Amino acid sequence: MGHDSSTHAEGREVPHQDGAARDARRCDLVIDRCTCFDLRFSDLKKKVEERPATMDQIARRYGCGSCCGICRPYIERMLETGETVFHEILTERDAGTR
Repeated sequence: MGHDSSTHAEGREVPHQDGAARDARRCDLVIDRCTCFDLRFSDLKKKVEERPATMDQIARRYGCGSCCGICRPYIERMLETGETVFHEILTERDAGTR
């Protein structure tokens, strides 16, 4: 029994997870909307293209970012880059940094 591709945990073999496996799991994460108002960032982007708005104006007009606030860093990133689908968790600290 070779131990080069696995380790023992609590008496059973557990396969090693290489970087590719970790990256694949990370790519499973898809954040594409404000969940409080069920508004996709792609739809919000279209609205903002038709009628430009700051983050505060978006919160007032469409509600996004005014409830729990979890979507705010994603919306701010959307305003900066045009991205509408995210595969990483962003926080307020991440907003405005790329």
